[in-house]
Amino acid sequence: MSPDMIFTSESVTPGHPDKLCDQISDAAIDALLREDDRARATVECALATGVVFLAARYAADALVDLPALARAVMQEAGYAAGSFDAR
Repeated sequence: MSPDMIFTSESVTPGHPDKLCDQISDAAIDALLREDDRARATVECALATGVVFLAARYAADALVDLPALARAVMQEAGYAAGSFDAR
């Protein structure tokens, strides 16, 4: 490494929105692959106050309830149902 460079890194805790989005996207991919091991998918997630944006494009012989899956991941991460619309 050059003496003129500065190395930095970032670490986030489990409840951080970036980590939560990764967990939701990973859970969606895992659910699709459980139902169809030949599934091809891309899932992107973003969070805003009170809203989860989930964009999925997939080719699979599978039916996954993505909103329910996202809610379950949020509850597992420690978000209480009262702090978001868990319906």
